[in-house]
Amino acid sequence: MKKMEPLCEYCGVLSAVVYCKSDIARLCLNCDEYVHSANFLSSRHNRYLLCDKCNSQPAIFRCMDDKISLCQDCDWENNGCLGLGHNYQILDSYTGCPSSDEFSRIWSSVLDPPCFNDRAEESNQPKALSLGQKECVAFQSSCGG
Repeated sequence: MKKMEPLCEYCGVLSAVVYCKSDIARLCLNCDEYVHSANFLSSRHNRYLLCDKCNSQPAIFRCMDDKISLCQDCDWENNGCLGLGHNYQILDSYTGCPSSDEFSRIWSSVLDPPCFNDRAEESNQPKALSLGQKECVAFQSSCGG
């Protein structure tokens, strides 16, 4: 039985893909941008990708071989990648309101390039990002510099 992806705790519609420790919330990228562009203090919150196994904690690394992002608890409980000799990448948090291009740099190992809508910039349409196996989500940053 496949584990259901969590919905964003703000809109309740799109799949949550990031976790904000300060707000203790799972958010879609649209709501993350909306919530964290509200004021200077909220823009300083560190946010992380969600763990692909428990969908409730911030992921701290990505197994490049199994293409999964894991939190510390899932890694310690052996709920995640068990492959000896697998390649791992530490996942960074982010603050502020990154553009889709900045997300591409932050999480280049996690984003699925075929789902990234390069023509969106030409037409001022929201870009689509796919984070690993999670569904594509519309994303358009409206944060001021």
